[in-house]
Amino acid sequence: GKVTKTAVYEEAGKFIIEPGYAQQFLSEYMSELLGKFILLESQLLSRYKLRLGKPRLRLSLGKGIDYFEGKAEIELENQVFSFGRFMDEYRKHGFIMLNDGQRAYPDVKEIKRFERLVTKLPTGDDAVAVSIFDLPALSKGGGMVASGAGWQQAEAFFSGYNTIADRKGKYTIDSGKLRPYQKYAVQWMEYLSDHNLGACLADEMGLGKTVEVIALLRRAYASATSLPSLILVPRSLLYNWKAELQRFAPELECRLYYGSEREVERVFKTSPAIILSSYATIRNDIKVLQGLEFLYLILDESQNIKNLGTQTASAVLSLKAKHRLALSGTPIENNLGDLYSLFRFLNPAFFGGPADFQRKYLRPIQDKNDREALVDLRARVYPFMLRRLKQDVLSDLPPKTEQTAYIELDPRHLAIYHRRRVELKEKVAQAVGREGIGKSSFLILQALTELRRLAGIPEADGEFDGVSAKREYLKDMVGPIAAEGHKCLIFTNYLMSVELISEDLDALGVGNLVMTGATGDRQALVHRFQTDPKIQAFIMTLKTGGLGLNLTAADYVFIFDPWWNRSAESQAIDRTHRIGQVNPVFCYRMIARDTIEEKLLELQNTKVGLVSSLLSVDSTAVKSLTEEDIARLLG
Repeated sequence: GKVTKTAVYEEAGKFIIEPGYAQQFLSEYMSELLGKFILLESQLLSRYKLRLGKPRLRLSLGKGIDYFEGKAEIELENQVFSFGRFMDEYRKHGFIMLNDGQRAYPDVKEIKRFERLVTKLPTGDDAVAVSIFDLPALSKGGGMVASGAGWQQAEAFFSGYNTIADRKGKYTIDSGKLRPYQKYAVQWMEYLSDHNLGACLADEMGLGKTVEVIALLRRAYASATSLPSLILVPRSLLYNWKAELQRFAPELECRLYYGSEREVERVFKTSPAIILSSYATIRNDIKVLQGLEFLYLILDESQNIKNLGTQTASAVLSLKAKHRLALSGTPIENNLGDLYSLFRFLNPAFFGGPADFQRKYLRPIQDKNDREALVDLRARVYPFMLRRLKQDVLSDLPPKTEQTAYIELDPRHLAIYHRRRVELKEKVAQAVGREGIGKSSFLILQALTELRRLAGIPEADGEFDGVSAKREYLKDMVGPIAAEGHKCLIFTNYLMSVELISEDLDALGVGNLVMTGATGDRQALVHRFQTDPKIQAFIMTLKTGGLGLNLTAADYVFIFDPWWNRSAESQAIDRTHRIGQVNPVFCYRMIARDTIEEKLLELQNTKVGLVSSLLSVDSTAVKSLTEEDIARLLG
């Protein structure tokens, strides 16, 4: 108003408030100021009957399982208020009126935390419910004091983490020895199993998650049990898991439930055993398997259930087991929704319903970049997810060097590419203008896929009669590498690329193997690559060869046409950069200049997670693109 214009003025880069107007100004705008500015010299506020304070939550909790009910009070400036009264007054006024007539402005971050993590119950002004999983976030920084049987139960559980490494017993594998960090992982999984809680083993790829789980199962089956355990894996890893079980735990009976070997009575209902099956098999046979109970239900590459709307996720969630484990080097591939799906499997009540998760975490973090919500989410997840990086626990692992190789295309190739790009751009623009992005998503995805393929292997479309620059680059690189005795992995997204690259290497005299989704007996191919000096290159589709395989004989990796989900690329690279590797590893991402590959790389850096989901098999992800994004990609 007029008074503000004359009583507040700028001088030397600072706003000055006239003394006579300061009381009124601060009283009216204090809440807004605290939300936008950092406050210094807060003790001066007492002149204006204003105070800042950090509220402390006081809880008295009864016993429970996932949620504890009890009473809550909030202490502020040596006064105690019932939780309900305090929160109502703050929401109404933005401050709390103290007994001496002064206004107290509580720390906004703490109030938001209380709103997010404490549920007010209608049975009383101080009646609340609190999840056991939220107590670490509430108690950090001295923001909470608690008592009661529920708190004692929770405190005993969380304090137990301090003594996990002291758990007694033999932690062994039959062939070899667990590293110290691997032994701790087994102890950690056992601790959570003892408390009937699920756990996610999220160690970086290459640290030996499979071995850690096998050591856990050896411990579990050393004592009498009548229940089998079920391990679900991508189809390509079935025989790899079987070989690892036979190597590290030969005393455990291992059976496959897959393909023609799907006799329920023989596989599940004879002596207890470790059952290996694929996600697709369980999805198809779920009606037969729903009535069975397992000791452990273990998901390898657990991102296979990240979409709860799929039949696969629904089938997996309906299985019964005493203990649940998830293994993934990339538990969050695209967005925080992946985390909700993961914990819906591990501990169903962990996040409440989807609406609770969106309100408390997903929307504040992804839409508002709320760092406090992110801190609280980490505190909630941390006890149930074990993640170690190679650089932290494997000081003896050789270095990994990654670089982007920009490939200059033949002018004739580039001309063909841009002529088709202009045609597709016009076609997509007309469709989007007529029907919008949502209804045009399939056409957009089709256009982007065609341009990606055309950028890497124009030979596939017949119009280009030469050899693509990417193939020439690969021949120039792989020839000398093989001549020096090195082995390499080559990942691509297209079957045509696999065939053409294999032909190129055959012409160079470089022994090579290929693996695609149609390849059978993959473990035999892996064994040959690892042991046969005549085989110097392994060419694979990225989604087939990027999971679970141990290919440490290679020390060079080429991503021929990148999969724009970086975590999928990392999984592929870590087929060789893992335990057992003795040589430095060199990785090359091949990007065609002046094509959609460059545009997508730029977009990946500006829109976190968008490109990861954009080309993942799910055409609906295109709906998150704006018209500006589409014009940029096709421009």
